[in-house]
Amino acid sequence: NNKNHYSHIIVKLQEKEKYDEALEYAEKYLKLDPNDRMTIYSAAGLCKKIKNMECAEKYYDKLFAGNLVQDESLSLYAYDASLFFNEIQ
Repeated sequence: NNKNHYSHIIVKLQEKEKYDEALEYAEKYLKLDPNDRMTIYSAAGLCKKIKNMECAEKYYDKLFAGNLVQDESLSLYAYDASLFFNEIQ
């Protein structure tokens, strides 16, 4: 399955601290499934790792604007996003 393939590669690249490459794979997967909330969330985190705040903001906005956050995951996403937006102010 494509998601498992991409997820595995993204995790392995993050373990090797190759955040730029991991972000490239996340973006490739999002072309196949643009509403996958875990990949969007991962992309936001990868953008933060490479200090690209505009990129991170784009993915956090997509996560919330697209109503992709479900009730059970709202607290984690909202908390992380609030930390991010406090950092860039």
